[in-house]
Amino acid sequence: MATPIVSGVAALLLERYPDITISDLREELFTRCQDLGQPKERQGLGLIQIGNLS
Repeated sequence: MATPIVSGVAALLLERYPDITISDLREELFTRCQDLGQPKERQGLGLIQIGNLS
């Protein structure tokens, strides 16, 4: 289930910041993840949060 959700968040970020570089987009996705306190093999980077895209 993570792939369509992260793809949607990436699309929202690209819409909001059309000139963002791929490396900046990747970093933005990583920094928007909330650690769930589970082992990395269970949670990956955690739960992605879109919050305010300002």
